[in-house]
Formats: sequence, structure tokens, C-alpha cells
Amino acid sequence: MLSLSDNEFSVLNFLVRNFTERLTIRSIAQRLDFSPAGVFNILKKLEKENIVVGEKLGTGLFYKINFENKIACHLAKIV
Repeated sequence: MLSLSDNEFSVLNFLVRNFTERLTIRSIAQRLDFSPAGVFNILKKLEKENIVVGEKLGTGLFYKINFENKIACHLAKIV
């Protein structure tokens, strides 16, 4: 069972609501007023659970919700 902290839920909620944007760790951190290190840790946990995917494009790493994952789709409906 996956349990999410408030900050993890905030990052997931942000990714769902901004799913059309290309979002980096830094851009997510700035817009949520979180530390980049904290966002990095959250995204790595969610990526390990296959809820988000990181896409390397040039020198940037962009994160988005993995809508092919049933759990990710369910969480997206909740937020």
C-alpha cells in the first residue's frame, strides 16, 4: 500500500494539475516553495513506485504523471 505525506501529495497534485507542462525539479520546487532536494526525494520515491516518469530531453530531466499506471490514474482522480 502506498502512503503519501502532505508534501508528496502536494507534488503529485501539482503534477496532475499541470500535466501539459514540462516540469523540472527546480521549476516544481520554485512554484511550490519547496527545496529542490525535497522535491528530488519525493519524485524519486514516486518514480520508484512507477507513479511518475522522468524524461531526459537535452540536459533537462522533466517529470510527468505516468497515466499508464493504474495506481497513478487512481491517484490523479483523487487529487
